[in-house]
Amino acid sequence: MKPARRILWSLVLLIVSFPALLRAEPQDITGQWLVADGFARIKIEPCADRFCGKVSWLRKLTDKNRPVLGMTVLSDFSYQDGRWIGGRIFDPETMRTYDCRMWLEGSQVLVVRGYLGLPLFGREERWTRVE
Repeated sequence: MKPARRILWSLVLLIVSFPALLRAEPQDITGQWLVADGFARIKIEPCADRFCGKVSWLRKLTDKNRPVLGMTVLSDFSYQDGRWIGGRIFDPETMRTYDCRMWLEGSQVLVVRGYLGLPLFGREERWTRVE
């Protein structure tokens, strides 16, 4: 094969495989995340073949908040094409559960979108990774 063709094919392979290099890995969301308002931290970890998250810290602990510590607020997420989908998020303030999906923006920001029915009708928060 001529050198020019070899270089051309190398460039084509690089361009075709580039999106796969940018995709997150399933384990990339594990760890501690500070929620948008800074009130709590959620620890995300594998749960069987899915991912879940529990409240691991609250900024202000009162007797009213005590049952929230350790509570599972994220459940049943599976990884597909750079997103964690099919999950549920529980809001301890409203005592409601919503459908949810999540994705990373870089390595330090997790976008969490809770919704009812369709993702279009929902709310999004950006959580920050805690080292």
